[in-house]
Amino acid sequence: MIMAYIKRAKHYSVVRGVTRSENGELVDTEMVVDGACRTADMAMKKARKINKDMLPMSAEYHQQATRMDEAIYWANCEFGDDTIIDYAGPVGGNVVEDDIISEEK
Repeated sequence: MIMAYIKRAKHYSVVRGVTRSENGELVDTEMVVDGACRTADMAMKKARKINKDMLPMSAEYHQQATRMDEAIYWANCEFGDDTIIDYAGPVGGNVVEDDIISEEK
């Protein structure tokens, strides 16, 4: 029996920095920012938006492979709203004559 898997990659950044405690001391802080960030600066800006009291000092990017049995995935996944997005630009000129289906039977 061949097992089919759904494969994805989880993207996140670990941002390290400091916050000031109630007594004024600097405390080391670490935060996980979900999603892919193109740069360390972007990850640190996202961390700062989440925790305004944090002063980010460094960020490291993580990419982790994930997989799940396809039958389990489709049995347990939840679908969100379906959004139709129009393609940019006209479609004209992209049809090849060989792709036209004849009406003759």
